[in-house]
Amino acid sequence: MINLLPEISKQAFKRMYLLRFLAVVLLVVSVLTIIHSILLVPSYVFLQARVLNQEVEKEFIGKTLEASGSDEVEARLKALNEQIALLQTLPKQPLFVSAIEEVLEVSRSGIAITQISYNPKDPAVQIGVRGIADDRDALRSFAKTLEEREEVAGVDFPIGNLSKEKDLPFNISITLES
Repeated sequence: MINLLPEISKQAFKRMYLLRFLAVVLLVVSVLTIIHSILLVPSYVFLQARVLNQEVEKEFIGKTLEASGSDEVEARLKALNEQIALLQTLPKQPLFVSAIEEVLEVSRSGIAITQISYNPKDPAVQIGVRGIADDRDALRSFAKTLEEREEVAGVDFPIGNLSKEKDLPFNISITLES
């Protein structure tokens, strides 16, 4: 199409066209924004009601737990878990009676045992034996016999135990295999 208008009129016509086009685009965007806002209102109201409902439920549960003594239940549960952990370690360690039997099954001629102490530790169980030996030979043979037992991992026999000739007080530490 041929446009016979002068150049100034052509530019004015283009500006007016651009202005009308922008006005229509702005109007369409505004209408779409308003429509979308109106359509989002039910979702917003639903979510607000749900948040409010959850806050009420949270307060109700909190009050119920306070009334039921949940702190006492948690403390009791913690104590029970500690006791379970202790009970789970017991099968791994030799029993006190079997540990004492290990010491008492050894020939003790010339040895008088006065005290036996039992100390279970993580990797091994230790037994402390105190007593009085008639002489050095009896004490050495007692310690050697203990070392030869299968269940015994080690015997700590201090040299200070051999300080006297007769009536020797001794202290032996025995480590059992677990």
